[in-house]
Amino acid sequence: MDLPHALVLTADAATGALGPRVADRVRPLLPGAARGRWLVPGAAFESLWNADQPDEAVALRTAVAAALSELPIDVSVVPAAADPRKKKLLVADMESTLIAQELIDELADVAARREEIAAL
Repeated sequence: MDLPHALVLTADAATGALGPRVADRVRPLLPGAARGRWLVPGAAFESLWNADQPDEAVALRTAVAAALSELPIDVSVVPAAADPRKKKLLVADMESTLIAQELIDELADVAARREEIAAL
């Protein structure tokens, strides 16, 4: 049974954690001749592969997460209907992920209460 999946590695590019050495470290864990590609160099890498059994996706995610556990890299395994997959939705905590600021601090600045809010 062919179940198309994608292994997706993501990280904050500023950390330098996700690079070619990480991709090389993960490749031996991938089934068969799975190949990877950079979605965003240094920030997002994906590898498409076919699982023979549904449990194989969970096992791969567990193995890759263990191999990269000391690095600030998110590991996801998601079903892949087709290659190239179109990304239609990104769900993330924006603060300190997509922007460098914390919104509560910025709102406190506008209200002239930054120190008071920071103390909380």
